[in-house]
Amino acid sequence: MRAAATLHALAGVSRLTLLVAPRYLSPPTALPPDLTAHCEQVVDGGAGQTLSRREAFDIVHLFRLAAVDAAAPWLRFAEACHLDLDELESVSGQRMAALSRILGDPAAATRYEAEAEAARAREDAALARFDRLYVSAESDREALLARDPGRTEIVTLPNTLPLPETTPFPPPANTPFTLLFVGTLGYAPNADAIRYFCTDILPRIQAGAARPVTLRIVGAGAATAFRRLEAQAGVEVIGEVDDVAPWYRDAHLAVVPLRAGGGTRIKVLEAFSRWRPVVSTPIGVEGIAVEDGAHAMIAGDPAAFATAVLRLLHDPELAERMTREAYALFSRAYSSDAAASVIARLAAAPPR
Repeated sequence: MRAAATLHALAGVSRLTLLVAPRYLSPPTALPPDLTAHCEQVVDGGAGQTLSRREAFDIVHLFRLAAVDAAAPWLRFAEACHLDLDELESVSGQRMAALSRILGDPAAATRYEAEAEAARAREDAALARFDRLYVSAESDREALLARDPGRTEIVTLPNTLPLPETTPFPPPANTPFTLLFVGTLGYAPNADAIRYFCTDILPRIQAGAARPVTLRIVGAGAATAFRRLEAQAGVEVIGEVDDVAPWYRDAHLAVVPLRAGGGTRIKVLEAFSRWRPVVSTPIGVEGIAVEDGAHAMIAGDPAAFATAVLRLLHDPELAERMTREAYALFSRAYSSDAAASVIARLAAAPPR
């Protein structure tokens, strides 16, 4: 979603050639027509296609570290080379390592530590190689500046989403309370977040709620072991859906119980855009200009998280006030309409 938003912005200021790195075509899928319509040429690296090495570009703009090798032949001929890191993979890896040790899995912790060390080496190489780096969170920008004081331009480019075409739905009335989690279920921080929520938080909410409580889990990549969570009372693993709008419509609030990960969470912005209140861990709203109690409830432990959810479920006026503030923040700072001109300016401007 971040890459698509940037592609749309670049199309407003540039003639585009799109090279799709093989890593992102496994399994191969057709690119959406609304993306390819912006491009003069689309080259599918996953199908063995390639660009002529004689082609030169004013700017080579890469999305994430995994794309660097695929575009390497054209970097030395470009007038400017930009890399969107999105998040610092070194930080995400260290967080997963720490979480794995807490969960009693030292082998996984060792693996994540090795991945984090390799990612940091690639990030340091990018600092030396690229004219401009983009990240989605200001904290990541500050971390990179501490590692590279002034050699490379480092820009915070927030994640954005289009404004929904539908009008806001009122929260469901006189039905069991419904909580919603949306995310790629094969992504380790999301998988951990759901297990953590189901084990340590959901039973507390169900015990304190005035009505039955159901958690619905929406997203692609649910493994067989993940679906065993449905054996727990009040848990529904929906899986991949064509449109998330109906699931937000039928939910009272969205939960973001992340304990690891990096960048900024599109799932939070999506809930804001759909007029649903959010309860999150501090990591879940990292990089978003959220004020606790104004735009979302932020809770760092299971008891506080459950208390925040129950407060919103039992106080519709508070939930409505919070959704209004969150939507205003989203539309002002994180919607495609609000941020497109900023993205285009940053993408087109020469490095300082």
